Amino acid sequence: KGTCQLPDNVIFFRLMGNFFSSKDQESTGSLPSIERVQQNDPFLTEFELMRNGEHDEGALQLADALIGNTSLKKLSLQRCFMGAKGAVALASALRSNTSLTHLDFSCNAIGAAGVVALADMLRGSTQLVKLDLSRTRMDPEGAVVLADALKLNVTLTVLNLSCNDLEAAGAVVLAEALKGNTTLTELSLSGNTIEDEGAVALAAALTINYTLCTLRLDVNSITSVGAVALADALK
Repeated sequence: KGTCQLPDNVIFFRLMGNFFSSKDQESTGSLPSIERVQQNDPFLTEFELMRNGEHDEGALQLADALIGNTSLKKLSLQRCFMGAKGAVALASALRSNTSLTHLDFSCNAIGAAGVVALADMLRGSTQLVKLDLSRTRMDPEGAVVLADALKLNVTLTVLNLSCNDLEAAGAVVLAEALKGNTTLTELSLSGNTIEDEGAVALAAALTINYTLCTLRLDVNSITSVGAVALADALK
């Protein structure tokens, strides 16, 4: 069993759309990029494992590597077949992280437990500016804990919660959080069936919030009632 070596000059490592998983390392040795994360390599600042079969096992290995890392800035784990167990482990490792600014968990079925763990991490984060939790099987209850985190977080500027079945209830609690949040500039809530009730709540928040610049509400079953409320809020 050998260990592949990655040249020190590589600062961005991308392995999107391949078919390896953590199990493959039994025959190939440790994935070199994860080793460099664990070694806190100052030159490796971006790591993308999008669309690979990492599952929770790979997430646990990466979580261990992230503890103590102060160099990685961007981490993308889009569609890595990760569940709640992996998300909880990574969130725990990132609580003490002081360098990561961009985090992508999209298209992973992390569910309520994963969202709760990430929300807890977000409450104390002092550097994260972009978080993608689209298509993570969040529900209105997940929106509640995330909204509470947004009331305390003072660094996040971009949040994607698209396609999560948040419904009107989720939009209402997020709208309440927006009334006190002063850092978020972009929020995506597309494909959440928030309907007019959610749109009206968000419109009310926009009359108070002066930092949000982009709000995506595509495919949300909003009628003219919600559209008029949003339009009035923008006057």
